[in-house]
Amino acid sequence: MECVAAVWAVVGLEKSLHRRFIVRVGRCWASDDVTRNVYDRSRRSASPYPSPSARGGRSLSSAWRASALVLLCAGTLAGQERWSWHSIDFGLFETGSAEWIVHTRLRTRQGELQQSRWGSILNFSPHSRVTLIGGYYYGRDEDTREEWRSFHRLFGGAETRVRQWGAATLAARGLAERFWGGGRPAFTRLRNRIRLTMDGRIRPYLSGEWFWDTQGYLAGRYSVGLRWRCCRWASVEIGYLYDARSAQLGPPRHGVVTQLRLDPRRGRRQEKGSRQP
Repeated sequence: MECVAAVWAVVGLEKSLHRRFIVRVGRCWASDDVTRNVYDRSRRSASPYPSPSARGGRSLSSAWRASALVLLCAGTLAGQERWSWHSIDFGLFETGSAEWIVHTRLRTRQGELQQSRWGSILNFSPHSRVTLIGGYYYGRDEDTREEWRSFHRLFGGAETRVRQWGAATLAARGLAERFWGGGRPAFTRLRNRIRLTMDGRIRPYLSGEWFWDTQGYLAGRYSVGLRWRCCRWASVEIGYLYDARSAQLGPPRHGVVTQLRLDPRRGRRQEKGSRQP
């Protein structure tokens, strides 16, 4: 429930500050009828809140928030083990079509550290709609005997923008991953994801991702949340994830997912979505 309160506090604060700024500017400059008319028109066009004629947009926003609240509360009440995934991405280098990201992530179970990983991701965009993805992770995790073991992961694939409806964008991603190390046999895993996002400083997202190996279906992960672009070079993401694992992997998992994205070079560019696997 703390996560729900935090997300809604951020949204409410941003709206309140924006509304107060518009009102104060209007009082300072709307000193005559002509200026007041200009101010009224600019307020209607610049305000992020829909007019009565745009109730469809308001309904869509309400639906996003309601779905996020329902899923977050459902995870809290499910009675399963509490998991969390926390990652940090730092944009180390970027050109017009390529970017190099340094990545780290921690995973906890019942509040205790269960996995950590470090690595880098290389993205290359040969086309405005397509991005090629490759990278490597090294990490350590705790097995069922509460012993720590190392692992290596090499991955590659592509992401494409499938369709765009106004402020909404649907993207699809496919990756192949190779795991080895830790005394376990090496294996290959395939994963496919679809992700729906909205434009704006505070943008909701909804995604589903499915996993396979050579033996068949492994799991499906479903998540919903919000991404807040706090400044031009940083963004924070928080959401709820439900991991519907197959019987061979164990019971379903639910938890909180957070991501901090830092990129000082992005001050002059448009923010990109999360492509980390």
